[in-house]
Parts: sequence; C-alpha cells; structure tokens
Amino acid sequence: DGPGRKKLEQDVVNERQTLQFGARNEAWVAWENFLAEWEYYVRNKTKGTFQNQNEDDEDFSYMASYLVGTIRAVDSYLQLAPAEDLAAARKEASIPST
Repeated sequence: DGPGRKKLEQDVVNERQTLQFGARNEAWVAWENFLAEWEYYVRNKTKGTFQNQNEDDEDFSYMASYLVGTIRAVDSYLQLAPAEDLAAARKEASIPST
C-alpha cells in the first residue's frame, strides 16, 4: 500500500487467501456447532428427555443444518484452491481424481 501503488487486498493471491480463510473459518464454526448439537442430541436421545417426536426432529434438523454448513464451507474452500494443490493433496491421500 502507499501512494501510487495498488492495494494488497486487490492482489489475486491475497484476495483468494482472504476468501479461503473466510471459508475455513466458516467450516470450523459450523463443525463446532455440529459437534455441540450432536453431543446434545445423543445425550438427550439416550436419556429419553425429548418431550415428543417434534422436539427430536427439530434437534436433528439443527444438527443436520450445521453439518450441511460445514460441507458447503469446505467445498467453497476447495473450489478456491489451485488445481495443482488439489491434485497433490489427492495423491498424498491416495484419493482417485474425479
């Protein structure tokens, strides 16, 4: 940054990194929410403390929405990754390319 220079935030690599950091953070938050909801759900399901099926279904729905949020955030993160990075990661993890 400075007079006559372009802003760092406008650099393509920095912009991608910022978006990746945001997606990564969203994934972690959604995952933590899923885990908390999972623990709550299992604890209450085991103890039989749900008052009715609607309460059970509602809590399961919250849990599922957090898991979907996690998957979407990870997907957003991966869509921003360079193809060669994804190929290297697949090779390292022994995952066939799609």
